[in-house]
Amino acid sequence: MHEEKKDDRLRWVSHNDLKFRIRKFDEDISVIWVSKQGADIVFSLMFYDFLDRCSDNLNIEIDSTWYQWKGFKVKNSDVDFLIGEVISFIEEWGVEAINSENRLSEEEWYSL
Repeated sequence: MHEEKKDDRLRWVSHNDLKFRIRKFDEDISVIWVSKQGADIVFSLMFYDFLDRCSDNLNIEIDSTWYQWKGFKVKNSDVDFLIGEVISFIEEWGVEAINSENRLSEEEWYSL
């Protein structure tokens, strides 16, 4: 995993064709948005029952406050674990974005 950029409350990391935008909301909670080739892939992960796979280990809520993209709301201590689970799940199941029309420009993705 490669850290692309970092700000006070935002961090962007990538792994192959996946990009993660992590926003720390407070001392306890972060939201992670996931892009595959520029498209929102969290809805696809929900469709593939990713949340069920993680339900024993993580408390995940869905957040849609940023450009109406789906994001995973988790405890800050679970961020790296969740990213690892996302990468493993996508590689195992070959998940692609269902709604590839919901894309953001590089400028939007890296906006503060």
